[in-house]
Amino acid sequence: MLAAMKPTFIFTYGAGTVKYSFSNHRLLVYGLYHIPFLLNFPDRGHHVFGEICVISPVALARMDELEGLSRGHYERLLIEIELEEKGKVLEVEAYYRHQIYA
Repeated sequence: MLAAMKPTFIFTYGAGTVKYSFSNHRLLVYGLYHIPFLLNFPDRGHHVFGEICVISPVALARMDELEGLSRGHYERLLIEIELEEKGKVLEVEAYYRHQIYA
C-alpha cells in the first residue's frame, strides 16, 4: 500500500499548465498550436529551464490524461536534470512529445 502512495517527481517547462513562470521559450520546440514540447533526441538540443513538481499518484493520473498519454500525444520518460546547485543531478520524469510527431 505504501508503494502505491509514492509521489512522483515531474519536470515542467515553458508555458506548461502546472508551471508558475515563463522562461526560455526560444529554446523550446513549438508545435502547430505554438505549445512548447520536448523531443526525445538524446545528446541533441538545448538546455531547458523548468521546475520540479512533486505530485501524488492521483495527480499523476490527471496529468497523464491532460497530456494525452493514452491517446499517444505525449509519453512520460525518465530524465536526468541538473539542479541549480552545480553538480547535483536528480532523476525525474518529464513529458515528451510522442515520437510519431518528431
